[in-house]
Amino acid sequence: ALFLVGGAIMLGSQRVDGRLIAAILLGFAGVALILRPTIEQDQLWHGLIGLLSGMVSATAYLQVTALGRAGEPEYRIVFFFSIGGVAAGAATMLWTGVTPHRTLEGPALLLAVGLLATVAQLMMTRAYSIGRPLINASLQYLGIAFAFIYGVLLFGERITWMAVAGMALIVA
Repeated sequence: ALFLVGGAIMLGSQRVDGRLIAAILLGFAGVALILRPTIEQDQLWHGLIGLLSGMVSATAYLQVTALGRAGEPEYRIVFFFSIGGVAAGAATMLWTGVTPHRTLEGPALLLAVGLLATVAQLMMTRAYSIGRPLINASLQYLGIAFAFIYGVLLFGERITWMAVAGMALIVA
């Protein structure tokens, strides 16, 4: 979120509203209350990779915004981002190896995830192309609230006061 704020300031195309920054920081506090992240000494590398992933995602969102404002259609942006994802996946597969699937369940699930992810990517690209990046970033925190609700309904996770407070901050 802070990377997106910095990117929006650097782009200079719009004035950064203090209320949006406050909303992003409140949402982040809500996420921290729901997830209560901890990191052990042997997990530092994984935590660093997670932070790096967030920075790369923010960079991608800023690039999508710039491409959309330059007039690139959403389907073209999603196509080339997908090609990049396939190339990265192929490189990872070459490094980790391939596990053969003996049933059609794995490939069918992969196809379903790919189709749904493409539709979601098209919608996200449209939102970042025509909307304000900081508003979209603050709304993304709702994904954590929905994931928590699914966890309670589907997996029997406990509802704690910290999680409820975190959801209230995200919604606020």
